[in-house]
Amino acid sequence: MSESSGIQPGEYNSSRINFFPPVRLGSDFFYHLARCRDDGEKIQLFIETAEKPDVPIRAIEELLNYQDQFILAMALQSFGYITNPQIKAQLANLDYIEGLDDTLEEIYSLPNPSDYKKHSVRIFEKLCQEANSGSDLTRLSAAWAIQEIDYSDMKTTKFLPIPANVIQEQIISHIQNRIISKDIALLNERLIFNNPTTYKQYIDFWVYAPKIPYLLQLLQTIPSSYLNVVESILARLGLVGIEFVHQTATTLQKFVIEASLRIADSLIRNKKYQDAASKKRLSDILISYLDSNDIELRRLAVITINEVCSWLNATILAKAAVILKDWNKVEELGEFSVEFLIQAIRGSLRLVNGQTNLQEQVQAVQCINTIYAISVNQKIRSLSEFLQHDEQAVREATVSCLKQHKNQLDIDSKNIFTSLDFRLELKETLYALKLNSISLLEVCERINILDAKIKLQRQDQEVIQRMFENAISSCKAESIEVKAFFSSNLEIYSRAIEDQIQKLDTQRQSLAELKESLLQEHAVKKLLKKICPILGVLVLGICMYFLLSGCQLVFNTFIAYFLIGCFGSIAIVVFPNGFVSASTVFLRWLGGLLTGLTGWYLIVLFDSFILGVHDIYGEKLITLTNNLSNSVYSLAYYALYKEKLIQQYDGSWMGLIIGTIVVLMIYFYFPKPNSK
Repeated sequence: MSESSGIQPGEYNSSRINFFPPVRLGSDFFYHLARCRDDGEKIQLFIETAEKPDVPIRAIEELLNYQDQFILAMALQSFGYITNPQIKAQLANLDYIEGLDDTLEEIYSLPNPSDYKKHSVRIFEKLCQEANSGSDLTRLSAAWAIQEIDYSDMKTTKFLPIPANVIQEQIISHIQNRIISKDIALLNERLIFNNPTTYKQYIDFWVYAPKIPYLLQLLQTIPSSYLNVVESILARLGLVGIEFVHQTATTLQKFVIEASLRIADSLIRNKKYQDAASKKRLSDILISYLDSNDIELRRLAVITINEVCSWLNATILAKAAVILKDWNKVEELGEFSVEFLIQAIRGSLRLVNGQTNLQEQVQAVQCINTIYAISVNQKIRSLSEFLQHDEQAVREATVSCLKQHKNQLDIDSKNIFTSLDFRLELKETLYALKLNSISLLEVCERINILDAKIKLQRQDQEVIQRMFENAISSCKAESIEVKAFFSSNLEIYSRAIEDQIQKLDTQRQSLAELKESLLQEHAVKKLLKKICPILGVLVLGICMYFLLSGCQLVFNTFIAYFLIGCFGSIAIVVFPNGFVSASTVFLRWLGGLLTGLTGWYLIVLFDSFILGVHDIYGEKLITLTNNLSNSVYSLAYYALYKEKLIQQYDGSWMGLIIGTIVVLMIYFYFPKPNSK
């Protein structure tokens, strides 16, 4: 088959044309044409006949006398499709052709042998005649055949006013200018259908014109808005047109290929094309698109395969089902689908346009899990590699599918699985501390519990560190995303545990401080319990001494500061957390003293009032008030009563100390109701 036909030799060995009896006479063409299913097969009948080594030139020549435009155009083109080099040379040189021309004896027996016109000359003259004055289609066909036979310029210039290639250019330009600029514009507005004759003539021209180069040029340049023109041409050409588009697909526009796939779908559903040879030719074209990088073209092909081509082997059907994302059929086809599901998960078989096929990849993992629901070992072999997939969702789906079989994984996969399946759960471990109602024993118990929890958290931290390090070392060198994921999780979990440990340690420090305070309080209690009897006797003795010795001023001062010391001790014991630290105790005690002093100054003011109502309350009350307030007066008028300072000083410090100790003694000696 010639290169100009656009079809390589042997590509149509399964063609129905090969089953027709060989053409010997012109009438044989009509017998075969009646049995052709579409214009493409009719054209192919002429092409394959012309390409035979024993090309029946006489039968083709007979057709030159027909007026039918299709028959005449194909007869003219047939001479251009001749591949027999000897016959082609004889035609080009206008030589005698044995078997076509009369025998030499018959020629020389003629009255004037020189008047005999050889068939090669007759064919050449007919070609030139049609190239000059035929219709657009026949002129183009004749000029193309002249160019393909390669007649010399010396011969063609005698019969053609312009070269054959120029004739072709003029015709194509005329068709494009007249049809594309005018009628196709109407077609685009769907008004061309009001003139079906014009539209049919235009389609006829491109259907019957030599596919190379003219139909190819049209399909390469026609705008996508003229899709219906492309579909009309391909529908007329049938299976031959589909194959022509498939062979030249790399040079064609995408919408043309899409149109051919839609025509292929309609043909394979058509009863006329249900013979084995046609189904194989169509399915072979569709199958070739399963590996296409263009997802839309691939999808058009697999829709037909998935819906119609049930005779294909299960592997092809499985791949089509995966591409089409027909997950039910994928699972029905079972193990045949696994190879393509794995390709989809890896990303080598893309199922949708865009940056990611994440949803489809997750679904593919789940399909493998379903297919190998019983074959656990095959499931593990198929899915374990996806524990290191770049997408986290795919890894999570794989972990979910392998969770029941994790103990059967190899050591590396198990390390990775464990880290992927790990989730850190931090429980609330802190106490709500009530420092005013907690005993020393409880504090010690809680400190021990916190120490144990801190130790456990440290151990968990080490285990997690070791787990993720093992997972990272088990990953393949190219699993960069997974390693980064593990490193990030390790950092997050370590930080979370460290924060938890810090909180536990902070509470432990608070409890340790409370423990120290309680120990100090306990020591004071213990000491006071020992000295309480001695202090009681001492206080009683001092009071008796002052009363019996008649030291009225010292006694008054002692009583006043004794009460003030009591105020200071009360300020310590009545507030919560009174024994937190020594500085706090001192400040509260000092505050109690100031409160007592203020109280006695108020008593002094009240004393003046009492003097004014002597007759009402009696002299005894005033005397008692004077005795109690003398010490305060002595502090205020130190310069006036300097000689009495020594006595007042003795009474004040003894009263202050003993008053403070007495209250504390009572507080610590007698147990509180909530003490343990």
